[in-house]
Amino acid sequence: MFFIGIQTNNCCSIFVNDRSISMSNFDAVPTMEELPNNRVGALYEACYKFLQKRQAMNDIASCIMYNSNSTVLFESQKVCPTLVTSYMASVGADGGTSFVNAIAALKPIVDKNDDSKYVPLAIFMSDGECQDNGSTALLKSIVASHPEFKLSAVGLGKSDHGVLKDFASIGKGIFVKSDINIDSLVSAYEKILPGFKK
Repeated sequence: MFFIGIQTNNCCSIFVNDRSISMSNFDAVPTMEELPNNRVGALYEACYKFLQKRQAMNDIASCIMYNSNSTVLFESQKVCPTLVTSYMASVGADGGTSFVNAIAALKPIVDKNDDSKYVPLAIFMSDGECQDNGSTALLKSIVASHPEFKLSAVGLGKSDHGVLKDFASIGKGIFVKSDINIDSLVSAYEKILPGFKK
């Protein structure tokens, strides 16, 4: 099991979700009718099922949606799968991709978190590649300031996902590659779950 040393703490789950234009492709679709019928909807269902499995814990959750820009969709909310249907479901996919802007949005969430109460654990997801542009250096600064912080990454599709692999290595988490279908994406998030167990 990875993430050694956090099992006695509650978690702050931080979703960092790709909503760039490629996430509007219809090659991966959710089974939940209330979600967008494309890759981003499949991502939301994976988040929904992840939160279902954490619902019994005294956790909180935050969500960043990013394309060329980044938006904090919700922050420090009590874990509940309806966070997906209430917040994520209305956000579509468009625009480019900027990993550095996503990591920049992550930093203040982690900085404001009370690490003594909630271990900050981020899941960074993308279906493509992006230049580093200082994102790994910024992530290193977050890790240096918050020793308990962990980041795992999910790469959807056939890209090499080199930067995502770097993120997971720097963040002391794991990288999980997902095929382009809902079952594989849900499974990828389930593989990250052991690091969140108390």
